[in-house]
Amino acid sequence: HPADEFAAFKRMIDEGKSGETIAARFGVSPLTGARRMRLANVSPVLMAKFREDDIDLQQLIALAITDDHEKQEMVWENASPWERNAHSLLRMLTENEVDAVNHPLARFVGIEPYEAAGGYVRRDLFSDGSRMELSTALLAIPTSSSTSVNPALSFRADLFNRAFIPLLLAGRQSTSSLGHN
Repeated sequence: HPADEFAAFKRMIDEGKSGETIAARFGVSPLTGARRMRLANVSPVLMAKFREDDIDLQQLIALAITDDHEKQEMVWENASPWERNAHSLLRMLTENEVDAVNHPLARFVGIEPYEAAGGYVRRDLFSDGSRMELSTALLAIPTSSSTSVNPALSFRADLFNRAFIPLLLAGRQSTSSLGHN
């Protein structure tokens, strides 16, 4: 069962072996090794469900987006049976994040200034995507970073803060009221 391989990866991680050493031991690329190490870190409760075929590999991959076992289990248990597909699980686990490449706010701010301001960017090992946490830090950067770097952007930052942020927050509230939070 694939869970046996994930458990072997976990044992080697716990023994302090490097990612490169583990990948080489199993004859896989470093990226494949990193992905399997990520899967090895899924909640033991959910890994047991995977072994019993109550969770499929795509669902397990979605749950592995976070290291927080409690959050993984909470999302799984609170999801309706029809919401337990990989896409819905991933959406629930990343509800407070925005696409770091395509979201207008993320594109306006930029990944480097966001990280420099202490923001967290989640890079998904199983896709080409990255996500930024939707936080007050992300919302504050357009004013602080853009106007201090280039005062000519002051008008743009002010417009952004007065027009886009209320729309963004209103959109989040409307989806929350529909039970999608």
